[in-house]
Amino acid sequence: MAYNITTTDNSEKRINLVYDSKTDSYKAFDMQVLDKAGSTISNFTPSVTNGTVLQTNGNREELFVQNLQSGNLYVKYGTSAASNSFNFVLASSTASGVGDGGSLSDLNYTGIVSVSGFNASYICWERS
Repeated sequence: MAYNITTTDNSEKRINLVYDSKTDSYKAFDMQVLDKAGSTISNFTPSVTNGTVLQTNGNREELFVQNLQSGNLYVKYGTSAASNSFNFVLASSTASGVGDGGSLSDLNYTGIVSVSGFNASYICWERS
């Protein structure tokens, strides 16, 4: 199932939702951000790799990271995120892949972003 969500930022966001019978609610599973002309600005798929997730991008208008794992995800503005070196801790999901874990959205930061977590699973995208 896919829904279109229009916003005041002159872009269109499309998300696919997955029904969770335990919570009787829908969770975001996949998302694309489209500009008015319909070209894809960014797209994400779940990732499990610790390390740098976004390179420096002076044209970045927005970044987003969401934890999909049942453990904390550590996010650092810079390289080498770790449980003892981070800027943000994104809370765990209630279960792996559920989509209710902590998230980070930033409209200003244009530098490197790295993540770290035990059995990491997350989504990350940027809009330029």
